[in-house]
Amino acid sequence: MLFLTFICSVPILATATEETTSLPVGWQDGPNRRGTWDIVLSCLTTILACTWTIQHLNVPGQSDHDGIVRITVQRLKWMAISVLLPEFILAHAFFELILAVQGTEDVKKYTHKKVAKYPWMIRPLVSKSARSQQQDVETAETKGRLEPSKKPQDEDLSTPEEYKRPDTKEIPDWTLAHSYFANMGGIYYQGNIHCPLTTSQYAQECELYEMPKVTESDIESRSKQDYTAKGIALLQIAQLVLSLIVRKTQNLPFSQLEALTLGLAVFGIGTYIVYWYKPQDISAPITVRHKKPGAEPLKFIQNHDNFWEILTNHRSSHDDQTVNRIKNDNIPLGSSKTAHMAIPTLAVMSAAFGCLHLIAWNFEFPTDIEKILWRVATILSITVPITGLAIIPLAQFTVQTDRTREIYTKQKEG
Repeated sequence: MLFLTFICSVPILATATEETTSLPVGWQDGPNRRGTWDIVLSCLTTILACTWTIQHLNVPGQSDHDGIVRITVQRLKWMAISVLLPEFILAHAFFELILAVQGTEDVKKYTHKKVAKYPWMIRPLVSKSARSQQQDVETAETKGRLEPSKKPQDEDLSTPEEYKRPDTKEIPDWTLAHSYFANMGGIYYQGNIHCPLTTSQYAQECELYEMPKVTESDIESRSKQDYTAKGIALLQIAQLVLSLIVRKTQNLPFSQLEALTLGLAVFGIGTYIVYWYKPQDISAPITVRHKKPGAEPLKFIQNHDNFWEILTNHRSSHDDQTVNRIKNDNIPLGSSKTAHMAIPTLAVMSAAFGCLHLIAWNFEFPTDIEKILWRVATILSITVPITGLAIIPLAQFTVQTDRTREIYTKQKEG
């Protein structure tokens, strides 16, 4: 809606930030002044950095043959989502990070992999008990005081063979990049069933798989992530943000297009930071097989939700024997008794994104009608997401209640 109101104000890209008695300024030529084309080019470059290079899509499935056309269409689709719903992209990136941390904790719990320390900005997401436990183990190992009964290699002899954990020597270190890699479909099992292995499923069934040696460097070599390009994109975004801050402090005018781009830039910076450790543009997964005949997973364990299905209150069914790929909107599982945390998180982020457009509240527009349209659109962009997303938990509760009644009625009739 804000983009539609902006179309009406394109001719005045250099309007004042405060009400004045001067006439609106039209198209300005450069290079001796801050030209309109310079503003448009700067904003388009920033929008491209916020929507195209920021994408971290999941790995295509084994049966997918994604050519350049299909890949481009897929990226254009997510680019459009990034432009129209940048808060969705940031919220999804945040929950993907939580999913990767949860998977890493499962690796610690169910396997004897030596898990690398979390990056400093990830550590606040890890529970206090998990951090203290990790510190205790590291301290004990450093001082050589790890008791024999607590050594990872010591297994209870009464433990059945199929539940014994693999030898530590056979397993490489595990990092946050490994968890991201598995959760995005980078590890694919081929046997009697065909499915990607998420980090949690691999951790809980690690004794079943013949896992190849995969280091963090191997994942980085598969990833087409260019930290230089990321840095340039971040600098481009930061340049716009700082430029507008300086102009505001000096009471210099800037345009509605720059105000719109500022919102995308702020959320783009957040998304870049959250996605910093996720591999990017991996074209094919690593194939794993079972260690011995009969030791196969029974089915694909979907230990994640899909963001879009939560928002639409619709759960898709799939064949547990053949799952080709993990969808791009995967997020941690939510509780069946309460609304998923993604809903209030997205509501808050949507309102915050709408609040950024309050910057243009007193900008000049060609007509008063366009100013009113902008203000109405801004208010709606703040209030509608909260109201709309608040209805989803109510709808989920209603559907769940109806299903419970239906099951109870069938049992009673039977």
